[in-house]
Amino acid sequence: MGTRKAFDKTYNTPIELVNLLRSRGLIIRNAKDAVWHIQNIGYYRLSAYMYPLLRKPKTEHHYKENTSFDQVMMLYQSIPHHIDFSWITLATDPLRIYFNLCIIKYFVNVISPSNDMTTKLKMLLSAFPEVDSAAMGFPRDWEKEPVWK
Repeated sequence: MGTRKAFDKTYNTPIELVNLLRSRGLIIRNAKDAVWHIQNIGYYRLSAYMYPLLRKPKTEHHYKENTSFDQVMMLYQSIPHHIDFSWITLATDPLRIYFNLCIIKYFVNVISPSNDMTTKLKMLLSAFPEVDSAAMGFPRDWEKEPVWK
């Protein structure tokens, strides 16, 4: 059996997490509101929606200029919650992420062949130009591939 790595992360209160996000460049206009969302939705669930707003290299955890918590919440509220996107932060390989998105699209096509998921996804990505779609696993011209037509 392999050696286990010690868990080295400490617990941070929602207020500490708000301060951490601010220190990383995320604009938080209403700290009380942000604390409420972190407590009720969960920091790690929200982090999946924060990830595309990070600037490169994403491992440094710094947000793009003028990125706000309000934008994070708009993304959270715009993407259907019955799909769990928390794997976005866990998957580091863009091809794996894109593969997962294609699987979702495939199952949506099976359930509802005349769905408009591609159109809605294009509209969502164009409404949030600050979101790095490549970081979400979308290759250039993704919408031209057969699974998305």
